[in-house]
Formats: sequence, C-alpha cells, structure tokens
Amino acid sequence: MINFRYDRARQSAAPAIHFLHGRDLAARIERSCATAGITPSRFGRDAVGDPALVADLMTGRRNMREQTRVRVLAALTRMESGKAVRHA
Repeated sequence: MINFRYDRARQSAAPAIHFLHGRDLAARIERSCATAGITPSRFGRDAVGDPALVADLMTGRRNMREQTRVRVLAALTRMESGKAVRHA
C-alpha cells in the first residue's frame, strides 16, 4: 500500500532531489567541500557514513536510495550555510 501523504510531503519538501544526480551532485559536493576546506571523502563519511560516496558518483553510481539522497542534500545544505555536516 502506498502512503500518498508521505509521497506528496517528500516531493514538496525537497523538489531539487530529482534534479541532482551522479556527476552533477558530485560536482556540487566537490565545490562546496573546496569552499569549506574539507575533503569529499570526509563529507561522504560525515553525511552518510560512506567515504567513497563522491568518488562513486563521479564514476557513474546511479542507484542511490531516495533516503540517502535526502541525507546527502541535507548535509550539503548545512555545509553551504556554514554549519557542521554531521547528521547525527
């Protein structure tokens, strides 16, 4: 059974999620990491516990779960606003 309220809430809360994929997302992460002075592997480790996240995105990883994508974009938003990346 599909929970339509959840789907509508998720889509309206993060519409940019569907537009950033693979190399585009990795490039945004790398630019933000350079500005913040952290390595992409540190970002991946702190955001979702995967130090190879950005490298995998650059080599064509396309099978990121929606929940992971939400966590990555939330961490990216926090980093771009000058806050800590860690999600917990």
